[in-house]
Amino acid sequence: MEDVESKGIDIKEESSQSLSPDLNVTPSIPSAQQDGRQAWTVVCGAFCATLCTFGSTTGFGVFQAYYESDLLKTHSASQIGWIAGIQYCLLFLLGLPTGLLHDRGYTRYMIVIGSVIAVIAQLCVGWCTQYWQFILVQGIIFATGTGLVFNPVCASVPAWFDNRRNMALGVMAMGSGLGGSVYSIMAASLLDKVGFPWTCRALALLMLCLLTLVRPFPRRPPPPTPSTMEILVKKQSWVQRNLPYIILNIGTFLASAGVYLPVNYANAYVDRLGLTDPSLKYLVAIINGTSLIGRLSAGHIADLIGPIIVMAAGVAACGIMCFFWTKCLTPAAIIVFAVVYGIVQGAYVALLPAGAAHIRSRKLGRSIGITFSICSISILVSPSIFGAIISDDPGAKAYNSPAIYSGCVCCAACVLFILTEIAYKRELRILAENG
Repeated sequence: MEDVESKGIDIKEESSQSLSPDLNVTPSIPSAQQDGRQAWTVVCGAFCATLCTFGSTTGFGVFQAYYESDLLKTHSASQIGWIAGIQYCLLFLLGLPTGLLHDRGYTRYMIVIGSVIAVIAQLCVGWCTQYWQFILVQGIIFATGTGLVFNPVCASVPAWFDNRRNMALGVMAMGSGLGGSVYSIMAASLLDKVGFPWTCRALALLMLCLLTLVRPFPRRPPPPTPSTMEILVKKQSWVQRNLPYIILNIGTFLASAGVYLPVNYANAYVDRLGLTDPSLKYLVAIINGTSLIGRLSAGHIADLIGPIIVMAAGVAACGIMCFFWTKCLTPAAIIVFAVVYGIVQGAYVALLPAGAAHIRSRKLGRSIGITFSICSISILVSPSIFGAIISDDPGAKAYNSPAIYSGCVCCAACVLFILTEIAYKRELRILAENG
């Protein structure tokens, strides 16, 4: 207590606020700018960034089906799945290095460099004809460019908000849902009309226009000041300080290994069933489009009850639905599944950075970056695991094993998110008693 008082902080006056789960860290920017016009300008830039970075990645399901039936038909679904796995992995794996650079004020430089790399790589995908070329260009180079844009803007948004932080992150995350719909609809429509090369060029043009809007927006806020709670936390052991964050990251590792199965293999699942309904080729767009509802509503609810509980509910719903995915055998049932799954999956995806920011609010770039980097490992291997455990059975039976696998890991992640919330609230009570 003497250490705290020596820093000129009145514990009695501030403890009621500093020990609150929603106000555990002093705002990173002056209160006059909190939730203001400049803050929402940052959200607009982040919305455009996620639309053409994470959004383009979630729209890969269209290319998965196209490669299996045309360009890479001599390769297995598991091998093609590595392209998506590398894309997802690098997009999040760059979270830690870009987060550290973001905390040092290099956000704009990363956005400019990443934008150039991503647009050029998208153009070059149209000239790829061999498997190793797709791995290199679409899997590695393109994902590197999008990662340099996506991660810094994700770390920019929470620093500008206090009362409506989760809502702002939900609006930002709507960009990736809308982007997944736009990219998948464009790809599905153009592949049959103008061919693969010109489809890639059209997508590159769209990305160029959107990234031009992104560059001026994210600004580095003034450095944060330590709060009473943070000073008290320094008196604890390393495990005590980080236990909720450790459990959270294990949960996000498992959740990220399961929630993307119906997105990546939606079109391939329809092809396996032999269904020819024209509306089914837009399944990826439907999932990403309806996720807008989940992303926005999840942000609003999280501002009321906290992001961790909403993440737990969303990932639990994803797991339950994965168990019943292979029971959808008709076009109507598959479309209904896509609509509902998009909503519940959007709730988890939207709050992934919010969960990290909720537990560790200082040095947001590093906190969110570590979480993203941990997720990248499971995201890398999950598409190929899904492809490897798809059986040779006819129809929907071929996807029984991937569906059960995804359902189990999602439910396990839900349990860990609940434990995260319990551990976090326990730490708050201990700090309140010690204060």
